[in-house]
Amino acid sequence: MTCQKCDYEVKTEDKFCTNCGESLEGNEGVDRSLEALEKEETAATTAESDDVVEASVEESTSSKQANEYVEKTKETAANYWNFFLQSLKSPLARSVENRPSDFIFGYINIAVYALLFALSSYLVNRSNAYISSNVSFVDYFIQPFFYLIISSLVVAALLFAVLKFVMKAETISFHDVVARYGTLYTVIIVVTAAYFVLNFTGMLQLILILDILITIGLYMAAIVALLTLRDETKVSFDPIFAVIIVFAGYAIFETLTIDLYADMFLRNNPFL
Repeated sequence: MTCQKCDYEVKTEDKFCTNCGESLEGNEGVDRSLEALEKEETAATTAESDDVVEASVEESTSSKQANEYVEKTKETAANYWNFFLQSLKSPLARSVENRPSDFIFGYINIAVYALLFALSSYLVNRSNAYISSNVSFVDYFIQPFFYLIISSLVVAALLFAVLKFVMKAETISFHDVVARYGTLYTVIIVVTAAYFVLNFTGMLQLILILDILITIGLYMAAIVALLTLRDETKVSFDPIFAVIIVFAGYAIFETLTIDLYADMFLRNNPFL
């Protein structure tokens, strides 16, 4: 401890400074205040350091999670490409051999089909000189895109309902149906891609043929998915009647959405 007046080093138990005689009664309180201030500064520094470390850990964790997401996305894309090539080579065999984790590829196939067809519809209407100035990206692409996805999922839901509740396939899930049904979209995607390319050529006859093939392919995918999944059912129910139920349900869906469908796909159609 030091004297406040002359800074002479004194003992803690001294009452007066042995150098200048100054009373040392206030020194103890000052030293305690300085000690408390030092402790507060140390605590503040420690807390700030902890905050920096915590922020660094959070940033590192966030970066790690982002990298993991990117790697997972790359892996999914690579697996999807392998799946696409396999199902293109043998669509029926690949759909039957689907693993539980493959259901995501069924959803991706449906989305890719909807993307290509909706984009084709948009480009066809844009190329029409009479309406090109009134073609809205939302009306002619976004709405058809989601409509096609929803309509495909409606078919999948009808297939699931018939298999689950009519034919008593207790072990089948909705993902299983989408995996089987969506895998069969692979060939449809290739035809739709050709349909998309031909829209730039103006070859209306070939475009119309591909349009019809796409429609037939969609119906065939539903029928094949139902027939290949009936092996897991417990009730002997004629698949013809099951197909009729599915198509009747889809007809009701189309009837309820006919105005929307006509507005998106039939208005200004070059074939009509």
